[in-house]
Amino acid sequence: MMLTKKMMYAVLAFSLIIFLTTAATPLLQAQKQAKDQQEYELITKAFGTQPSAALIELLDQWKEKYPETAFDLERLQLYMQSYGATGQTQMAVDTARLIVDTKAPKNFLAHNTIVSSARALGKTDSSTLNTAKSSAVLMLDSLINTQFANKPAQVPQEQWDTVKNTVTVTAHQALAWIATQNKDHSKAAGHLNDALDVDENNGLASYELAQAVQNGAKTAEELTYVMFSYARAVVVDGPGALNDQARTGLKKYLTEFYAKFAGTQEGLEDLFAAAKESARPPEGFAAIKSAATREYEAQVAFKKNDPLRYEFVQLKKLLSQPTDPTWGKLRGKLTPKFRLFVVSATPARAPNKLMLTSTRGGNAEVTVNLTNRMRSAPTRGSRVTFQGVATTLTRSPFMLVLNDSKTE
Repeated sequence: MMLTKKMMYAVLAFSLIIFLTTAATPLLQAQKQAKDQQEYELITKAFGTQPSAALIELLDQWKEKYPETAFDLERLQLYMQSYGATGQTQMAVDTARLIVDTKAPKNFLAHNTIVSSARALGKTDSSTLNTAKSSAVLMLDSLINTQFANKPAQVPQEQWDTVKNTVTVTAHQALAWIATQNKDHSKAAGHLNDALDVDENNGLASYELAQAVQNGAKTAEELTYVMFSYARAVVVDGPGALNDQARTGLKKYLTEFYAKFAGTQEGLEDLFAAAKESARPPEGFAAIKSAATREYEAQVAFKKNDPLRYEFVQLKKLLSQPTDPTWGKLRGKLTPKFRLFVVSATPARAPNKLMLTSTRGGNAEVTVNLTNRMRSAPTRGSRVTFQGVATTLTRSPFMLVLNDSKTE
């Protein structure tokens, strides 16, 4: 998934630059003049050529013949676009920084290049991070609103809004990535939530939000938020979705993570269904219960609803441990009352011996030798209440023998 993210940011950076240059920037300003007809022809040809290696060659010719030009800013922007379009990300960023440092401190396209390319550079030194952070903050504070204040008539409103939102989300994600590099996962989560406020269908933002929260998650509520965000990244469709391979891998990871935490896959499909409807857990969304919590609640319910069987199960746990002193205390003593399932009763008529189990349909765990015969044999799977004197114990396979026993 990491390669996919790097490629995504690189492609996004330069496709947006081309769109914005074409849609919102005049190619030649009236107050600027070419030095002569030859430069005019070079300028016209350059602005008529798509960003590419061919355009770089053309720009080199222009620069060689006219090192000084009234269109130095425009030429640098064309270099920046072409470097990006040809995969020369470092050159594109270096050119963007040159524009900001020497030509136009608030040049939107240059700052957008710096922000969008930060990850693709593969660098995490303080200079790279601080430069990207400054550009992202400036874009969010003012440059984006200024850039998108006046929509050209030929550009559809929906397309204009989509590009604005994409640029805004990218800036928030860049700040989140920078915070992550600085180990400030809480701040990263805040920026990613800001990104989702702009575009809740951004699968990458949901994925990275899950990662940011997961770094410090301890409570069931925090881990629920993590799993919900992962689920959102899996199910979200459309232009902002992760690619199919990433979603498949993430779904596998989440399924295993959920099962390990909850001790079951029960409720997982409900989680995916809820994540399909919103980017964050809706108000009142119940925290996913951990395996320990589920076990505790099950034991509480077991004790409340079936106390005599519960007491035997707890006793069996103790008796199964060779070093536990419980058997030494119980042997030769009358046990508490228990209520278990019948495995068999012998003889068939008027039985005086019962084989019992704590699990319906399970193997016998208790042999009950009755003081008085029963009038009729209980059916297999029925339940009887009994107590008797603990006589012998075998731990593997488990068998507790009670003599002088009575049933109710």
